[in-house]
Amino acid sequence: MFITSAVTLVLGALLLVIDLYYGALLVLTTSLAAWSAVRGTRATGQVVGVTDRRPGQPAKVRIAYETPGGRFEATARSPRTRIGEPVTVWYRPDRPAKAIAQNRPWRRAAIGLPITLVLAASSVGMLAGSAWYFAGTHPQLQLPVSTGSFALAGALACYYLACNRYALLLRWRRMARADGTVTRQDAQRRKPRFLISFEAADGTEEFWARAASVRAGVGDTVTVHYDPGKPATSATVQTAATVRSVAIKSTACALAFTVAFLLEALVVLLITTSA
Repeated sequence: MFITSAVTLVLGALLLVIDLYYGALLVLTTSLAAWSAVRGTRATGQVVGVTDRRPGQPAKVRIAYETPGGRFEATARSPRTRIGEPVTVWYRPDRPAKAIAQNRPWRRAAIGLPITLVLAASSVGMLAGSAWYFAGTHPQLQLPVSTGSFALAGALACYYLACNRYALLLRWRRMARADGTVTRQDAQRRKPRFLISFEAADGTEEFWARAASVRAGVGDTVTVHYDPGKPATSATVQTAATVRSVAIKSTACALAFTVAFLLEALVVLLITTSA
């Protein structure tokens, strides 16, 4: 019990720090985006450079746009990564050099804020159960509160992965196939990644794939599946069967964590009502 409580305490503290960081970042970026969309000036810019790509995320691009005060550039995450492609930006009239390209701030807030709050509640529960153990208080609630909070965090993570895989399967029918070439390996990370280049319908695209899903080396050819509407962010070297298997396993894992959380929540309810 001592080791379990110590590990739970560390995990809860780490999860809370991460959650607070991303929660604050979400609130800040969403507020700035909402303010700019409501009070800022809209302009149509063009992608003039791509500086960074990450697995499953929009690329970091440089966007050039024209204002009455001259031509400026802004950096943003965008699924539109082709040079010359138009991107809508908003900028403050008094500071035209500062612009954002996030055009759906409320959708991001509606998804991100509830997740942040649930994770915060989960981490607080883990911390409370562990702290009660070391303080010698609430002996009946120590284990169910810690275990239930951990199960809630696990369920949320599994549901997120499952929804991501099911979303990919829903658009699989419109996915196109292409031959890709492994151009580079990033072995500096604990889990190596491969940069894969492929010819999409509108030009050459690149994306990062984790080593576990790539059975090839640098220079080898692999089969790429991608959505023609957003090739770089949807591209994958996994087959539909593999994606389906991950989705099913993630769903089963999420359901198991959910059942564990509900059982522990019931125990906590019974203890508190009978006290």
